[in-house]
Amino acid sequence: MLAIHLPAEHFGTPRKALRFPNRVFETAPRGDLLGEKLSLGVNNWPYKGMRLKKEPHRRGAERTFRENLKKYGVIIPESHQVDHVIDVQYHIGYDRDDNLWPLKKETNEAAGSKAQTDEVIWTDKKGGPPLRSAPYAIPDGRWFVIIDIRRP
Repeated sequence: MLAIHLPAEHFGTPRKALRFPNRVFETAPRGDLLGEKLSLGVNNWPYKGMRLKKEPHRRGAERTFRENLKKYGVIIPESHQVDHVIDVQYHIGYDRDDNLWPLKKETNEAAGSKAQTDEVIWTDKKGGPPLRSAPYAIPDGRWFVIIDIRRP
């Protein structure tokens, strides 16, 4: 889902929220949602060379995100899930609107499965021997560098 369409009923004119960057949309000056604001879009999109520190955060904002969109007349199809663009197991993978975006369910599930089972190479200390394991098995506080971005 590359864009979320915002209905004219709540926003004065039809608008489109793109997945990057984050933007705040104000509701039209009428109706029950008068003067409310909706934050949509992601500020920190993964890229080759991005450094991530394993430092888990809690999950839970996905449901609230979906409910907020529904309040503004935006329905995410059942074929999609709200996903953290940068996973919450990393230091900049926040559980908030500017890190959430709808993704096809099968794509999200495939990516989640790969993230838990694919091996990464890391070292326990600078200059130490390379170790291989799935990301979930690596101790907190270790750094990663994205060297490639692949489709699930």
